[in-house]
Amino acid sequence: MTSPLWLSHHHEHQADRCIRVGDAHVCRRCAVLYPGMLVVAAIQLAGWIPADLGIVLMWVMPLGVVGEWIAEHLAGVAYSAGRQIVTTALASVSFGVAFGRHVQHPFEAAATAPAVTFTVLCLVVWFIGARRLDPASTEWEAEFESAEEQRLDALLALLEDNGLEAGRPDQPASQTKSMSSSTAPTNDGLRSL
Repeated sequence: MTSPLWLSHHHEHQADRCIRVGDAHVCRRCAVLYPGMLVVAAIQLAGWIPADLGIVLMWVMPLGVVGEWIAEHLAGVAYSAGRQIVTTALASVSFGVAFGRHVQHPFEAAATAPAVTFTVLCLVVWFIGARRLDPASTEWEAEFESAEEQRLDALLALLEDNGLEAGRPDQPASQTKSMSSSTAPTNDGLRSL
């Protein structure tokens, strides 16, 4: 990205999620969301959206963008600019109704509940998705597998040192010799394999 990030919260590797405005990058979602939200908020403030319809809009219209968020962060669905524009345009209706209602009645429960619900849901999804991608959260698995491999090698070496031959568990059975399952005590009091 050679131009500055302007009104964008994306990292340079996410330039595809931005549009160019002059020589600056602007978040595509924000470029759709805020103008749409302000138009709907004006309609809400003018009293053209009935209260009951407004509540339905605040709960239903964000479902597409929340579904898209979940799909991208948890299911690995590839980013799509077109899909983002459509889901964001629909969500801007919800944001606009909520913003208009907050201007009239700050932190009204009917407008706050959907906003908080979807925000918390998206934050949880983001956190889970970020943990999956975080190398530190997956390094333990590689370290565990490496330690298990070393333990298995040490066990096989111990068996061979004691005159027993065993194949690795990941080899076909035809490559391994069967071992006695006797546990009778030997002359020195130890149990044999």
